[in-house]
Amino acid sequence: MRRWPGGLLVVAVAYLVTGFYVVGGNEQAAVRRFGRLTSPLQSSGWHYDLPWPFSRVDRINLTSVRVLTVGATMAPVSDELLPAARATPSVFLTGDKNLLQFRATVQYRLREEHLGDYLFAHARLEEQLHRLVTAALSDASANAGVDYLHTIGLAELHEWLTVRLRHDVERTRLGIEVDRVTLDGAEPPLRVQADFLDVANARNEAARAAQEARTYAEQRVTAAVAEGQQRQDRARQDVQSRLAQARGRSARFISLVNQIQADAETSGRPYVEGRRFAEQRLTLETWKILLGRISRPILVDRGQPFDLQVVP
Repeated sequence: MRRWPGGLLVVAVAYLVTGFYVVGGNEQAAVRRFGRLTSPLQSSGWHYDLPWPFSRVDRINLTSVRVLTVGATMAPVSDELLPAARATPSVFLTGDKNLLQFRATVQYRLREEHLGDYLFAHARLEEQLHRLVTAALSDASANAGVDYLHTIGLAELHEWLTVRLRHDVERTRLGIEVDRVTLDGAEPPLRVQADFLDVANARNEAARAAQEARTYAEQRVTAAVAEGQQRQDRARQDVQSRLAQARGRSARFISLVNQIQADAETSGRPYVEGRRFAEQRLTLETWKILLGRISRPILVDRGQPFDLQVVP
């Protein structure tokens, strides 16, 4: 009978020793004593608290980014008698009555200020987060067509899902913070993938043809602009050349008039007589130039008058 107190003491000491716990370097310990979360969080190292069931220790890494994958790509059908279990794809009905399989990846972290919600209210966090993502994907697919969801709308859908899931997580108080939601794939079911591929190829061909047409149009516009610029440059050069010639002729005429006036003043002859002499001289010089350019003989009837006057 005397051995009972010693055995009880050993059991009591062993039970109290279970209250020691170790926290890793990248972790913090959340201690729930008598069901109530204590603060602050315990840092890395050795610690002691009341043994279970009076206290419970949860080691948490607040800096790590956790990943949840919703949906999976359907694996090809095998010939095995009992094939291995495959993940069930998330199939959704689009607004235009088509089916699409989505695969989404959610990146999230725990929030220290809402750690109580994470520890107490939601024991099955990933399951509830999976339901929220599935509900958001259902709403997105029901309000859009297959062409938008399968191709052009993926980038916008990423942003919409991220904002939607952040709001739902805040509303349901999951105690986490969503960094980003990414759609890794939006694929049709296996039976219609060939048809979707044909549509995608046709769309790519149409886009390529449109791009080639735009490129050709841009080249034609560039060539037309360059040709127009060249014509404008030639027109400006012609205008400048003609303007220079006109100015030269005007300057020569003014110089000739000034010379006739100066000659009339120095010689005492009338200006009209000096102008007539100048016209005769210019006429003779002009005929000399013109007759020098004639390469064939001109036959003139002696009995008919031949007028060589160029000035009325």
